[in-house]
Amino acid sequence: MRMISRLAAVLAFAGSVSCGGGGGGGTGPMPPPSAITMHLTGANGGMYIPAVDTVAAGGTVTWIWDDSDHDVTSDGPQTFPSSAHKTTPFTYGPIIMPTAGTYNFHCTNHGTPGAGMHGTVVAQ
Repeated sequence: MRMISRLAAVLAFAGSVSCGGGGGGGTGPMPPPSAITMHLTGANGGMYIPAVDTVAAGGTVTWIWDDSDHDVTSDGPQTFPSSAHKTTPFTYGPIIMPTAGTYNFHCTNHGTPGAGMHGTVVAQ
């Protein structure tokens, strides 16, 4: 009986470490979504919610004004068409982020590039 227990333990261990090809069963990182939404709010001096997000390269971003008057001004290094200055209610997009890279932006009414009301979309 002791020999059978040892054999079972060895087989269980071998089964847990022997992993040939074939794939499946793993839970690798999830790919980024193909579409995201960012909200613009005047709270706390103005902010984009979320301030940083990730989308698939070739995916889209939609900005929704929750209150106040805002715009979305592209800063680069990757660029996209900037919005006009609009008052709530307003939705801008969907805007395609055509290639992988970093897309920075800000609201000219509440920030400057990298300060105040600004945000980033990373396309992967």
